Amino acid sequence: MKRLYVGYRGDEYQKQRQKNEPGYTSQLNAMIGNNPVEIHNRVTALQEVLKRNNIPDSISVLDYGGNDGKLIPESISGKKYCFDLSDNITIEEVIKLDRDELALHNYDLIMLSHVLEHVSYPQEVMREVTSVMREGTHLYVELPYELENVKLMFRRNRTLVGVLKGFFKRNRPKWLFPSVSFGLGPGFHEHINYFNTASLKKLIYVGGLRCVDMGVKKVNLGWANVDILYCLAIKPVKKSNE
Repeated sequence: MKRLYVGYRGDEYQKQRQKNEPGYTSQLNAMIGNNPVEIHNRVTALQEVLKRNNIPDSISVLDYGGNDGKLIPESISGKKYCFDLSDNITIEEVIKLDRDELALHNYDLIMLSHVLEHVSYPQEVMREVTSVMREGTHLYVELPYELENVKLMFRRNRTLVGVLKGFFKRNRPKWLFPSVSFGLGPGFHEHINYFNTASLKKLIYVGGLRCVDMGVKKVNLGWANVDILYCLAIKPVKKSNE
């Protein structure tokens, strides 16, 4: 997995991806994850959830899979950590951790933003994340809400053949690898998992956590308006007789 994210979203990555996705230009590549509108709105969405659940700014945070840590709110006054498979350098005040350092620190909040849709085994990621959570630690999961769009296309076209015909009617034949969003917007081939509220809640439950806040929210990323599925969960405090 780590080899896939060396040079992630670098020049060579963009060139290779544009071969299969003509719409994935260098301008789009530069905007994703770096657009000031996206950063502001995604951070604001997280802050709203934290505030609604009375989580203070004086907490320590780990952004798991957080690239360079720029999505950790500046208002957080505790220690800020980031773990990522890429070779990117974290922003100022964010400490980059290696995998063997994850268990060496205490976290009040762990962010898992736009990670689970990329990995082959989401349960393994959840297992690693929950292993470094103390009782009372919160987990914030954020995902693109794409599954309902895929279901809608299947309902409209009834069969897979109908879906593919509809796709190729709207897109040029040189798109050799049609995206899973089938013409409903920019397709992201690196997304291999699709979640709705039920499947995310199940993953949270299997991880031994309790969901305290979940929903779907429209977020303007500057380069696209997308639906975001989020969940705030907590590792329950065990009762004294357990």
